[in-house]
Amino acid sequence: FGTGHGGAGEDDIDRPDGLTFTRDGLLLATDAVNKRIKVFDVVKGKKIGEFGRGVIRGDVVNIAVADDGRVLITDEKLGIAYPFRSLGGASFKSEGEPLFAGEGFRKLGGAAFDSQGRTYLVDAILNEVRRYLRDGSADPSWHFEKARADGTCLLQATEGIAIDEPAGIVYVANEEGSTIQLFDYKTGRYRNALIGRGFDPGSRRPAGRSLFKESVEGLAILHGYLLAVDEAGGRIHIFDLKEPGVVNQDLEKLTGRDGKGYIGYLGQGSKLDLDLPKNSGLKKRVKAGKVNMNKYNPPNYLCSPDAVAAYYEGAGGESYIALADQLNYRVAIYRWSEVAKARGLRGGAKRHNSTNRLSRTGGE
Repeated sequence: FGTGHGGAGEDDIDRPDGLTFTRDGLLLATDAVNKRIKVFDVVKGKKIGEFGRGVIRGDVVNIAVADDGRVLITDEKLGIAYPFRSLGGASFKSEGEPLFAGEGFRKLGGAAFDSQGRTYLVDAILNEVRRYLRDGSADPSWHFEKARADGTCLLQATEGIAIDEPAGIVYVANEEGSTIQLFDYKTGRYRNALIGRGFDPGSRRPAGRSLFKESVEGLAILHGYLLAVDEAGGRIHIFDLKEPGVVNQDLEKLTGRDGKGYIGYLGQGSKLDLDLPKNSGLKKRVKAGKVNMNKYNPPNYLCSPDAVAAYYEGAGGESYIALADQLNYRVAIYRWSEVAKARGLRGGAKRHNSTNRLSRTGGE
């Protein structure tokens, strides 16, 4: 989805940033520059609607959908979330004034709902995750552990979040630390565990080299696998959450199917990277709609990928992965059956109930 260039046309997606699936499998994508949300049917491969124009005012980042149809769209610039409600299909209605205006967010980005309808919000400057009850009040049982004993933050610039309720874990992307940190689902306490690097239990700090080239962006869970976006590397890394050895492992020990839980990745770095200084002039022309990035980066050549979301489509037995391919100005869709077949993974056709809801709410 998307034209491969900037613009405000019917099919343009100018800097896609947040993704999520509704309960009935429609994909919602934030078209950040145009201050709108686009609605896609991934099965039929077409856009079926949009909403948010005239309501969204600032810089939209993430989007999350609850089981009861509530929709939240986070605005990192204004530190608020725009509430909408799904009316079925491609119809969405604004539910009044923005939420969390007085909560003191500095850079509100990541968002998710759990099965109890509680809201999780991530602040990339305050380096914390907050949890709110259905009525909008702070959850008194949530005591997020944001710092080590020496006062240093466990997170540095973060947005991505995914919730694994059966395992009791909240996964949070630690962008500048190039890791994924694990927190307790009930309390918010740090579990002294991470994914993507080794771990020094004494200092509670990462050790060794990171699997991620630089920042970790969006997270999602599907069929017991954690999907994590490596923005600079142009990849979606896949981790098997059923393997206990997937946590606290150095890169050298995660080089293949060695029983440690690292499966491999989807996508590859772009042939042409618009983030490089030498391509700044071209970036302006792409932004203006004069150059199409599809000419330079065919599908699967990812340029600054960001959010990821996943969904199991029950009627057809298929699962889908959606990726915000930002500087290619498009949203890419992968079929899990093809990924599973190629790599011998679970969930090629059979439903995995324990992660269906989680994968919907666990995008960036």
